[in-house]
Amino acid sequence: MTIVFRTDGNTSIGTGHAMRCLALAQACRDCDVDVALASAELPAAIARRWSAEGVPQHSVSEIPGSLEDANWTARLSRELDVRWVVVDGYRFSPEYHRRLKELGCTVLSIDDRGSAGPFCADIVLNQNAYADQGFYPDAGASARLLLGLPYLLLRREFCENAGRHKRLAPLRAAKLLVTLGGSDPDNATRTVLESLRLLNGTPSEARVIVGASNPHAAAVSALAASVPVSVEIVRDAERPSESMEWADFAVAAAGTTAW
Repeated sequence: MTIVFRTDGNTSIGTGHAMRCLALAQACRDCDVDVALASAELPAAIARRWSAEGVPQHSVSEIPGSLEDANWTARLSRELDVRWVVVDGYRFSPEYHRRLKELGCTVLSIDDRGSAGPFCADIVLNQNAYADQGFYPDAGASARLLLGLPYLLLRREFCENAGRHKRLAPLRAAKLLVTLGGSDPDNATRTVLESLRLLNGTPSEARVIVGASNPHAAAVSALAASVPVSVEIVRDAERPSESMEWADFAVAAAGTTAW
């Protein structure tokens, strides 16, 4: 059995879709299921993460989310003798899902907000705590809904340490982790670093994870040298779980990182 993942990542849309698909791909590989990745855009660092899992990658030449893209993806699925296609991203409309179905694909849609046409998918996965059947009134009797925290897409590095890491919160936090997504297009990281000037030396250390698609990486590094805190910049962190274990507290984005 092989599963094709259709997802993208760049500065504007971030890398969260591709990374949570990677979590599902890892779980598939652990169950001896082969996977392939189809993407129109993907940062080199994220592509390397998929390559490290031994996943073959295919470059989509059509406009992302277009019906031509759907035709291309369905054709790739036929060439690979694939039945299942996992689709993740806000670019993919109900018409996109419907075209995949018309061309013989079985579709799993990873969807956060009930706007990706779940009625066109065979399985809809929404891992968020707020996920509810009311999001999908048109899902139809044939669609299976996987909703809520039992279906969290956590990568292997987090799952393998689940329940093993225990800590006591210090009375005075000294180690700050700043991790604001794979791209941070609005440079919220800058705001956090500048605020450190107001904290009178607490925390004493900060670690800033700068994502693979962050266009402000150079500016963040320059700013880090000017704040009254020892700041370590980590680019394209392969195991952010280690920084989470290191930190006393964190300022983080509200996506999968929160889980």
